[in-house]
Amino acid sequence: IWNPQENLDESIKDIEIYSGKTLIGKEEIPKGFGKDIRTRAQEGGSIKSSQSMQFIQQIFPQLAPNSMAPVDKYGCFPVFKVRKITIEVLSNYGNPNVFGLGSVGLINEKDEYVVRDDINRVVVENCSDFSDPLQLIPQNKGIPEKCTFVAHSNFEKHPSLTFYLENVIILKRIILINLDVGPSGFDCEVNHCKIYTNDKLEWVGKLLCTRPKDGVRPQNCRIYITPHLNP
Repeated sequence: IWNPQENLDESIKDIEIYSGKTLIGKEEIPKGFGKDIRTRAQEGGSIKSSQSMQFIQQIFPQLAPNSMAPVDKYGCFPVFKVRKITIEVLSNYGNPNVFGLGSVGLINEKDEYVVRDDINRVVVENCSDFSDPLQLIPQNKGIPEKCTFVAHSNFEKHPSLTFYLENVIILKRIILINLDVGPSGFDCEVNHCKIYTNDKLEWVGKLLCTRPKDGVRPQNCRIYITPHLNP
């Protein structure tokens, strides 16, 4: 949950989250910043599949539980396999002709990073000059190393990067790390962007710049993938 960055007087402080009438989360949110809230699972037995869910699964077989899907105490998550991920840059933080990213983490259902060997190709559009986009993807499945991607664009059309995977995966989340400009003062980090999976809009939002604010470095942007009901 994020507080606004512009109007700090409109920030909320304390928040409680309920599932029905049961309190499952409680936190204090800092001004001009956000915080991850870990909710507590409710006690009780597993929830049986309803008739409506069974009907939906007949229409959309990909929603049916399977051994590849992540599982919690309530059963399998409805997930879809992904082979194409697109990042469309809508705006940046300063320079009108240059934008940059630090790294792109594609996390599968096993909480492993997609590595460079898993990428078939990367297509960069609406850019006149750019560095190697494959450098955004880590080389191993552990914590990714520091990477950098910089591109020139006039933003008459939104620049985009499309990652094509060698094989389909269950995409659990995406971690975007903005370009680390350091003390240079050269503003070209991504500000707003869209995320598409298999050409379907998944997320629209804002990335925080990498410069520390009041000595605190902003968190990376974590995008949790929600499956679409339409095939």
